Amino acid sequence: MGYVDENFILKVAKELMAFRTVNPPGNEEEAAKYVAELM
Repeated sequence: MGYVDENFILKVAKELMAFRTVNPPGNEEEAAKYVAELM
């Protein structure tokens, strides 16, 4: 396993939690776009 930047992981987790994805209605598209940009 390679190096894991813990600060980056925390940053991503915080940013993902900021997206409003509660059900209903979901609205997970913006969160999915964010994750796709990271890949």
